[in-house]
Amino acid sequence: MLEWLRDIFWPKPRKAALVWLPKGTPSPEVHGISPPGSQEDIQAPLQWLDPSTTPFSTPVLDCRSITRGVVSTAQDQATLDRYAALRNDAGEHLGRAGADELHTTVCDLAYPLEPGVTALPEGRRYSSRRLEYKWDIAHWDGHLLFSRSWTGALVYRCRAEVVGSTLRIHTIETPVLDDIRPASDAFVRAAVDFLVRALLMGQVTPHPMPEIFGDDLRAYAVWSFREFGCDARFGFLVPP
Repeated sequence: MLEWLRDIFWPKPRKAALVWLPKGTPSPEVHGISPPGSQEDIQAPLQWLDPSTTPFSTPVLDCRSITRGVVSTAQDQATLDRYAALRNDAGEHLGRAGADELHTTVCDLAYPLEPGVTALPEGRRYSSRRLEYKWDIAHWDGHLLFSRSWTGALVYRCRAEVVGSTLRIHTIETPVLDDIRPASDAFVRAAVDFLVRALLMGQVTPHPMPEIFGDDLRAYAVWSFREFGCDARFGFLVPP
């Protein structure tokens, strides 16, 4: 029995994302006044780990001291209000979101399903519960929609289908924006695979990092937090 399917198809109610309380003393677990990681996460050395010491097949950077050891803050009330409003957004409009240009990445991603599952329910499948979680995921009209939790911006739109006992993703559409250079196909495939495994399946799995910071480990870890939030524990390098 795959436990993660219960969260995907029958998600449990999540606590309200209360991110701004000018009065009183908020709970650190709900309001984000303490880091989301454990003491082990916070104290983990920022270093490369060899595959012989991890469950992973490639060298990974242990980013936990930064990605799980800091608290996200917003610069203004409008940002917090936008984030809070998105907690009640089912994401249906993202399936219709258009762009002047879409880049399509061909892939063959597959994930096991419980016996008897023949279709994906529509609606929100994952919702950020505090500012350190940077993504939301919805399923509408046969697409898995991956959007940023702070802004609601659509980043990845994936055609998803159930084939036998497997959820398969064959194409990933990425909006092409004037001020952002599209990521490589290898990065896009790895990013979507990470988001499915980490957010929907609840796995501790490595996330992709673009090979752009040389030997600056802290720069990689900070980038990881900005991109994937506190779900980013261990990063591996891919072409940008």
